[in-house]
Amino acid sequence: MKLTKAKAKELSIEKWELIIANDGKSLRYYPEYIDSLMNNCGYCEKYLNLPSTGIKACGKCPLIPKKVTYPGSLGCLQPGHPYNKWTHDNTVENAQAVLDLIKNT
Repeated sequence: MKLTKAKAKELSIEKWELIIANDGKSLRYYPEYIDSLMNNCGYCEKYLNLPSTGIKACGKCPLIPKKVTYPGSLGCLQPGHPYNKWTHDNTVENAQAVLDLIKNT
């Protein structure tokens, strides 16, 4: 699926609003249009696999930290990133931190 940056952001916001409404817990099923996205994320769909550069990484994703904090970890999988924190502790607060990061990009 070819997404604009604005559409990728819109889909990512919708996903995290659903997670927050589900008490911060991951959802087994996302709406059909989100379920078809890579990693269920609009930004991953747009930036993770960049065919024009041949890079399989999230290099241009607006959510990645500017500094690598842990070698071998990319983007939102780095320790300290709100998404990584949420993967280890599915709370509303951690999900809200991810949503806030997305909204501020």
